[in-house]
Amino acid sequence: MKILLIIRFFFSSDKAEIRKTLFFPLLSIFLATFIILITFSIMDGMQNKIVDKIITFEYPFLIKKYNRHKIYNNSMDNYGISRISLLNNSKIIKIKMFNDIDKYLINIQNYIIQSSPNKDNSISIGANLADEFNLNIGDSVELSAITDVNYITGNIVKKNFIVSNIFKFNFMNFDDDFCVISYNDGSKLFDLDNHVNLYFLNKENSLGLLADNKLEKESLITYKAMYHDLLTAMEIEKFFYILIGYLTVLIAGIMIYNNTILTYLEKRRQYSILSIIGLNRKKILYGMLINNNFLVVIFYLLGLLFAYSLIFLNNEYRIMNLIFINMPFDKLPMEISIFRIFESFIFIIFIINFSTLLPYLKYANNDLHSESKQIN
Repeated sequence: MKILLIIRFFFSSDKAEIRKTLFFPLLSIFLATFIILITFSIMDGMQNKIVDKIITFEYPFLIKKYNRHKIYNNSMDNYGISRISLLNNSKIIKIKMFNDIDKYLINIQNYIIQSSPNKDNSISIGANLADEFNLNIGDSVELSAITDVNYITGNIVKKNFIVSNIFKFNFMNFDDDFCVISYNDGSKLFDLDNHVNLYFLNKENSLGLLADNKLEKESLITYKAMYHDLLTAMEIEKFFYILIGYLTVLIAGIMIYNNTILTYLEKRRQYSILSIIGLNRKKILYGMLINNNFLVVIFYLLGLLFAYSLIFLNNEYRIMNLIFINMPFDKLPMEISIFRIFESFIFIIFIINFSTLLPYLKYANNDLHSESKQIN
């Protein structure tokens, strides 16, 4: 009963009306929650999707140009090499060659939009490259080994390949400049030595091979190192967007701080009355904290509900595609992790409780009983 009295006391103005100044900080909590969670969902979703495309296309771990005949531990998932080639005597492209081409095609199967059974002299090409040359499954293309020109005769080795797969990553230049063939077919076109890139799907296998072959850990290259600038730029962009949400929380905290001070100044004598009926300063503080935390939780849950509603609408109707145009996704990926919810909630609760405690500490030396003596 006493707690309810404190809550009513704090929630109403000196004229016994609902304190309107509380509306703005609570609205800020709602907006901050919505902004933070939506920003996290978009930026984390995009980052995870982009990372998935990178590691699928490139493999997450690799060791560059190692002699495959000197490998003591065959724990790699694939090996191969890349070369520059001329496609149909008109476009310079990058050829990726894999020893186990079928395993690689399984890795990228979610991005293959057209396919036929893979045979000898088969080639997989990007969707934009296929459109540029008007290529379909079963069409023939010619590759020229322009990096292995015979300087005496001037001859360039050429070889025809049959299009067996068309993939669409819709990211960077994966679909514009890349083709994939088997390492065996590539060896008939390019002058290849035994130095290849070793590819790994998990870090444990890569570290095991490093240890067995007495290689330095620096020899291992991760997708994060290969795309460091891109991933760093994404982290910086996410930081600034999230900062907007957290600044909104700070503004809400300042508003609640001011509201608490105004309540104290307006109702100093009422505080004394509460003290007379047995509510000391700590109990009044507990009442304020309960009141503020209860309201913050309600408006946080409203912000969370609206965030999940937007994610649902985007998943069902792709409404965010109307805002984010020309993005490398058919549907904007959005996801909210439990960690992000917990992180944002703890921050908001901390700011609001600090904003409530600060006025209490500021007026800690004021004697409420001196006010009560004046009343008596």
